[in-house]
Amino acid sequence: MEWKFWHPGVVVKDLDRAIEYYSSVLGIGPFQKKDVITTNCRFRGKPCQLTIRLAQAKMGDVELELIQADPGDNPFWEFLKTHGEGLHHLAFSVEDIESAIVQLSNKGVEVLIRGETSTEKTFAYLESIPPSGTILQLAQRLS
Repeated sequence: MEWKFWHPGVVVKDLDRAIEYYSSVLGIGPFQKKDVITTNCRFRGKPCQLTIRLAQAKMGDVELELIQADPGDNPFWEFLKTHGEGLHHLAFSVEDIESAIVQLSNKGVEVLIRGETSTEKTFAYLESIPPSGTILQLAQRLS
């Protein structure tokens, strides 16, 4: 299973405020903002419509992703209510997401949410299990 680290994902309450902080305090940027709408999405096994605002900035070969989610039944809003702002996931680009999910499922890691976007053929966020403490995102990206 070949995984390539893609980005850490940080959930924030206010995307513009977070961009200002990361830019002015930490010198990260410029950020590219976009709205992302998922298709064929299932959260905890139930159909869902997920819309998020993203801001991404390159840091060498890795990106930093800031995520502001709409209120509702989705993993980002759930995280924000439970933990507040902070590191939500580590994202990896994979060539065969189905095989990666099966391998992780065989080790007791369960799919939290799954769907598609305009830039990812398919994605999945997988529940964290101790000692990880961090959700994993797998994405089979479009070329």
